[in-house]
Amino acid sequence: MVAIYVHKSWLESIPDVANLILFREAGEYFALLAGKTDIDAPFVVTKLARRQMTEKGQAFMPCKIPAQFVVGIFDLTQKEESVYGFHEKKED
Repeated sequence: MVAIYVHKSWLESIPDVANLILFREAGEYFALLAGKTDIDAPFVVTKLARRQMTEKGQAFMPCKIPAQFVVGIFDLTQKEESVYGFHEKKED
């Protein structure tokens, strides 16, 4: 997993979609939790974690973030992922 930090103005410009995305406020930015991430200028192409899984069990949604809004992309350890609200499903 990676954390993508974006300017707040990006999520504020897409309010209906922003309600579907798992994020947390980080000062002047929002931190998004994402899976596989690539650069396809002028976009960062990724799959963002959803706030809630869909009925079909989809936890991520495809997304293209304009690169001008991205501040940084950081790899996360499993322990750090929980800070963003992502918890691995535990087997009973």
